[in-house]
Formats: sequence, structure tokens, C-alpha cells
Amino acid sequence: MALFGFLRGDPVAAFWRWFARNAEAIAGEVRALREDQPATTLTTDEMARRLRKIHPSLTHEIGSDADWPIELIISADGDLDGFPAVTRTVGEAPPLPGFRITAFRKRVGPEFMLGMFGKEIRFRQVRYESWPDEDRLGVKLYIAVDGLEEDQLDAMAFILLDMALGEYDVATGLGAIEVAVGRPTAAKPLSDLAAEFDAYRAPTVH
Repeated sequence: MALFGFLRGDPVAAFWRWFARNAEAIAGEVRALREDQPATTLTTDEMARRLRKIHPSLTHEIGSDADWPIELIISADGDLDGFPAVTRTVGEAPPLPGFRITAFRKRVGPEFMLGMFGKEIRFRQVRYESWPDEDRLGVKLYIAVDGLEEDQLDAMAFILLDMALGEYDVATGLGAIEVAVGRPTAAKPLSDLAAEFDAYRAPTVH
């Protein structure tokens, strides 16, 4: 088995060799998409395929608000089994001028807008309720959108939670997660969740 693994090569090392060879093309695609210019996504599609060779849950987001740096976020899409692969892959990234490599989706500001399934929603349109769930925090999100299937609503909820808390904290610090359509006035704004979560989680984090 060891000999077979050696002959196949290390998929993490192979990914970064491929990335370094194609960094210029990847940067060109990102800039074209940011400027709403025609662009292929062949290189970034290949990136996704190669990340899945490392672990089937690995995925990525790539983009830039300005020309430089381009940020590549490597994520396990909330799958705890894939977290060690994320950490190792990012930890073994070589120096890549013009790129910033980030492990896991991070928290974003409350003015961020999410677009999914033809819908756009901001934090202020999302409210939540919370409760203790053993050593974690249970939450129920209320999303003020109509016309989504249940699985679409669930997918939107998890991305919103990643935006509010970061992927790592969602996967390791939240308990039960429920989702509903609406905007009850008694529920709290999503922008309050990070502070509540941090205060609740602090005694259990070492």
C-alpha cells in the first residue's frame, strides 16, 4: 500500500504544482469575471476537480475586490471529516505572489449581500432565535424570501451562517440548526449572532 501511494504521488503537492503552473491563467480568469468580461472557467473548474482528489468534500471560492491580491478560500463545505485536509492543503501552499490562500470561509461584515438561486438577501433581512444545546448553541434562522425549495432554503441558511460565524465555528460550535421563511419581530437580527456565539462559546474553548 505504501509503494502504491508513493507511485500515485501526493495529491496536495500535485495540486500546488498545478496551481503554480497555472497561476497566471487563474488570475486572468478572476480579473475578467470581476470586470464582467467574457471569460472561460476551465482553469477554476479544473481546480475544483483537483481539490476533490485531496478529499471529496473540498471546495473553493476565489475572487478579488481589487486587482491584488486574489484570495483563494479552500473549504470543506462544513464537513468535519474534511477539515484536516483543508488545514494541510493550506498549510502546504507555496509562496504565490498575488494570491492569498485562506483556510475555511471566514466571517464577513453585516452589509454583505448573498445571491443564490436567483434571490438576493442581506443580513438585515435575516433574523434568528437561539437556545443552549448541551455545550453548543442551537439556532433557528428566519429568511425573508419566498419561492425556494426546502433544500435551497437549507443551503442558503448554511451559507448565511458561514458568513455570520465562519465555517469552522458553524461546524464545531453550533448544535441544532433550523430554518424557516419569515421575519418575526421577536427574533434577533443575524448581525447579533457572532457576539452571542462568542460569549456562549468562550467558557468551553481552551
